[in-house]
Amino acid sequence: MNKISSPQPSPKERECSNGKVGRRNDEQKTNKRRTKDEQKTNKRRTKDEQKTNKRRTKDEQKTNKRRTKDEQ
Repeated sequence: MNKISSPQPSPKERECSNGKVGRRNDEQKTNKRRTKDEQKTNKRRTKDEQKTNKRRTKDEQKTNKRRTKDEQ
């Protein structure tokens, strides 16, 4: 029985494929980091929006109280 052997890649081919693997790993790390950063940013935005909404609500309540007093 004859074994079919695959040809050994040349050093240049090996270097290229290693580079691709390394690049792919770097891209995955970058994407993970980017995702984490986006999640942090979204959390911060949500907190800021909540604070702003609370402040608005308080301001509206004060304004409504003033209006009520002025109408009486």
